[in-house]
Amino acid sequence: MAALKAIASPVRQELISEIGHGGASARELAERLGRSRQALHFHLGALERAGLVRVIEERGTGREAERVYAIAPDALKFTASQLSAREWGLAARATRSMLRLTSREFDAAAERGELVSESGKPMAMALRAKARLDEAGRERFHRLIREMMDLFRAAKGKNSSERMLAVTVVLTPARESGGSKKKSGPKTKATGRRS
Repeated sequence: MAALKAIASPVRQELISEIGHGGASARELAERLGRSRQALHFHLGALERAGLVRVIEERGTGREAERVYAIAPDALKFTASQLSAREWGLAARATRSMLRLTSREFDAAAERGELVSESGKPMAMALRAKARLDEAGRERFHRLIREMMDLFRAAKGKNSSERMLAVTVVLTPARESGGSKKKSGPKTKATGRRS
């Protein structure tokens, strides 16, 4: 519950993303994100209390002392079938926050003219699709998403000369379109992970 509350903030999601590239202090995070250190201390404290980040090192002394944060192991993994109704509400808030962050990043890249690389290849992509996937199709989709996330994880801390990219994927039951309404079967809980 505390973890879901903590990640309902776009700023905290940005922090988790940045810290995921390697340990960082509030000063380093403030420089990377263009935010004040004081504001980030508040958010880092909330993430630490929720068990999502941990202090891995203390640098300097006196006024120069700073804590270095890292993502806590397995902090962002949860099984959807274990969530209560209240936790599902918090997960929905966190997802909306994630989508707002993605929208802001896309808008900023468009304003800066960064949606296409220097070689003319697209740097941004948006996709929305609806289909009735059977169990095998859903499992294939999950495998592809895990493969994509493995690609992003493997690139963390590498390719420093390349442009940073972000991806947001949300799979959700969709409203039926037109008059072809399919009768819904029994409600089931899906298993999911966030990392």
